[in-house]
Amino acid sequence: NMLRLARLGGIVLPAAPGFYHGPKSIEDLVEHLVGKLLDRLGVEHSLGKRWSGLHVPDSDPGAGIAPPPDPMLAPARPEERGAAPSAGRAQAERKPEVGDSR
Repeated sequence: NMLRLARLGGIVLPAAPGFYHGPKSIEDLVEHLVGKLLDRLGVEHSLGKRWSGLHVPDSDPGAGIAPPPDPMLAPARPEERGAAPSAGRAQAERKPEVGDSR
């Protein structure tokens, strides 16, 4: 599970080439992927041009608004957030007793 690995501090770097940089050859795709890998490892290189983000003009209605939290970084279960499990979940996890009609 890649999400679990990432939550444990692992690096998930799928070998998925990017096409936004306009590759002209297979070599361009390979260099782009190798550049992403070297960036993630903190190794200096001169492979490809790095993306510097989008320029949002001050007149844009969304300028200055913080992006929403990343759902991939949020704990999946209430217990992981420090909350008690819901009553419904506790009921679902309860083992039936002898004579229980559920």
